[in-house]
Amino acid sequence: MEAISQYAIPVAAATVGAMYLDAKHHIVKDLRDYNAKKKMPKAIAEVGKSLGDYWTLYHAIEFLDPELEAFWFEGRSWKYGDVRREADKLARWFLDQGIRTRGTPLTESEC
Repeated sequence: MEAISQYAIPVAAATVGAMYLDAKHHIVKDLRDYNAKKKMPKAIAEVGKSLGDYWTLYHAIEFLDPELEAFWFEGRSWKYGDVRREADKLARWFLDQGIRTRGTPLTESEC
């Protein structure tokens, strides 16, 4: 019993210290982000192959997990699903203003 208590306090102190450092410096999040960034080029290449000759970053977002964090800025983060929804809103606004891409045909009511 004494051997267990001999290690309990140092282990607890090390655990609390590690938790404090992680909370202050976001070490676990940084490691998770680093691993995700390492995988991104391969994932984008695979998506590009599956889409063929024509694809955009918007198309690539369709294949990503919508719950993965995409961007971080000034304490706020956006997931890929958020990015997709915002891009769709912007596209809808452009369409409502009559702005089209070169490849978008006009509807009969717009002619």
